Amino acid sequence: MVAEEWAQTQAELARRRIPTDVLDFTPGVPPPPADDSSSSARAISNASHVEGRKEWEGLERIAGLDISFFEGTNEAVSCLVVLSYPDFKILYEDCRRVTLTHPYIATFLAFRESPPLLDLLTHLRNTRPELYPQIALIDGNGTLHPRQFGSACHIGVLADLPTIGVAKNFLEIREEGLLMREVKAAARNRLTGGKGAWFPLVGTKSGQVLGAALRASQDSVNPIFVSPGHRVSLQTAVALATACCRYRVPEPIRAADHASREVVRAVLKEQGVEAVGTVEDS
Repeated sequence: MVAEEWAQTQAELARRRIPTDVLDFTPGVPPPPADDSSSSARAISNASHVEGRKEWEGLERIAGLDISFFEGTNEAVSCLVVLSYPDFKILYEDCRRVTLTHPYIATFLAFRESPPLLDLLTHLRNTRPELYPQIALIDGNGTLHPRQFGSACHIGVLADLPTIGVAKNFLEIREEGLLMREVKAAARNRLTGGKGAWFPLVGTKSGQVLGAALRASQDSVNPIFVSPGHRVSLQTAVALATACCRYRVPEPIRAADHASREVVRAVLKEQGVEAVGTVEDS
């Protein structure tokens, strides 16, 4: 019953999602997709090319949103970090211990994890509107989702904020032929051009481009998966994720992950429990 209600709500929210750039800054342009001559890949590359513009002009504030858990519980720490661009200095940080009240149901993770993240955004808008982000990177997926509406879409639509989903993994979409093991193997073979190399993830049934596999740093051979959330095109999502990466994970998400894990570590240390690990750098 819960899943059915959430599916209906998700479908209603999906109708409100804007798949194109609605931004208050000039987006950047990614390089052409790696080793791909498909019409969808060419369309993505060509559609993003505009002569004579300055990339990222007007972009000053990028948010990272993440949640870290106390293992085996419904207790977590939600975190919002706002960084300056392009130097990635921390302008704002808010971490809060939360208890997640909704169950985990596969493909409906946003209903469990997005409420505390949306609360953080609302609080920032109400108390420090001058620091409210122009765009947010979410630790999770956007359109790279079985119903093309993951956490980044959910948060973006409800906050009316441009969002991008960035993740190390994704839920397999078997009906579209997107299997994670196969995609990761393809990425290792195709993303040989260094940082910024990418290719679109195209559903074999629908022919739709659901996201991208991206080589985020020169030293990282494992891809990250980038997909639009709300008010962002795929090409802008790929370009900005690349611009934000010093390591494998974009700096806004790294900062939110680090801050939330530090709170978890502090609590566990008080309880005499061994601390959790850190975010992967490569």
